[in-house]
Amino acid sequence: MTTKILVFGCDDKSGLAVVRSLGRAGYEVHTAWPSNRSVVNNSRYVTGQHKILHHTTGAAWVADLVKTVTDNAIDLILPCNDLAMVGIYINKVELSRATKVYAINQRAFEVCFNKAQTTKLARSVGVSVPDEIEVTDPSHIRFPPEWGFPVIIKPASSVDLVRPGERRLVSKVYDFAALKDSATIALEGGPILLQRNFFGRGAGWRCLHARDAF
Repeated sequence: MTTKILVFGCDDKSGLAVVRSLGRAGYEVHTAWPSNRSVVNNSRYVTGQHKILHHTTGAAWVADLVKTVTDNAIDLILPCNDLAMVGIYINKVELSRATKVYAINQRAFEVCFNKAQTTKLARSVGVSVPDEIEVTDPSHIRFPPEWGFPVIIKPASSVDLVRPGERRLVSKVYDFAALKDSATIALEGGPILLQRNFFGRGAGWRCLHARDAF
């Protein structure tokens, strides 16, 4: 019998690569939560497409996903974006009663979904990262004078862990009045990071990990 895998949270980059890889390996691929205007579901490797509630906490979302995997005899749920990973992680115990679930471990979750922890880990292994200060209270909105402006305001997590469907955005401010206003608003969603501005060349990396190797 062919193994059925539900690829959850697909985009045209990593999601499409996962769908193609699984299909070529002989698995029956099902999808849910494709990104807007995604071409993933046009892939010849997609057998089934499923509409599932876009809420990653709460009984209704979990029940909808459990019904989908049960009705379609799904063998594995495989999350492929931040929103899907958070939803699966938060509800992994209940979802695991219905089928196998891929969920990252607690340490990986803490590092990947908390920018302060990500920076701390990067700095510990010698990666150059900007100076930053974590702020949890509006009365503590300040930074060393040698930083100067502009200053970057980052949420500790881009994914709202209370309302996972909402994204928390990064902003750049150029004076203290703007810093005070923007940081105060951002703090309504949880802790933030004030980060020193720097000039340089940025690069993004996407990695595949298999058999203990990248």
